[in-house]
Amino acid sequence: MNNGITLEEGSFGFDYVIQHKDGRDMLVQNDWEYPGTAMTFGWSPCSRCRRACRGASDGTIDCPRCTASQHIAKAQTWLDAHIGARVEDPGYFEAIEYPVNPDVVKAIYAIAYEYHSGQWSRGYRLLCRVQRYARKHGIDLDAETSASRKLYHTLAARYGAKL
Repeated sequence: MNNGITLEEGSFGFDYVIQHKDGRDMLVQNDWEYPGTAMTFGWSPCSRCRRACRGASDGTIDCPRCTASQHIAKAQTWLDAHIGARVEDPGYFEAIEYPVNPDVVKAIYAIAYEYHSGQWSRGYRLLCRVQRYARKHGIDLDAETSASRKLYHTLAARYGAKL
């Protein structure tokens, strides 16, 4: 298994940790996440239902046989019984690929931050979009580099007055 993950018990008794083989981990602490986590490791919410129900729920909604709360409780019981289970990673820990160079994102963020003219301006709208993009792709906007600083000065000279 080249890209395996392991289910581990969390620190508080109601939480779980999904541990990647390279050391990265992900905390699962919300009971709403139990069915999805359990399904990753092999559980099925409607596996014992009659044919009319089979597959009718993902474990977070009612099916003809069980309520969502019952599914969640069954998923938690299943997770508790399968601590140490190991499966191929379905995508929790895929390598981060940046469609846009992080230095460009940092420079655009800096210019939007410095030059926006209020909440209703184009600069503020750009600022919000860049923040969302950076959060989604794990880019630390506070970690300035020499390349992002150089790009910032170029962008500020050209577009600063237009934001």
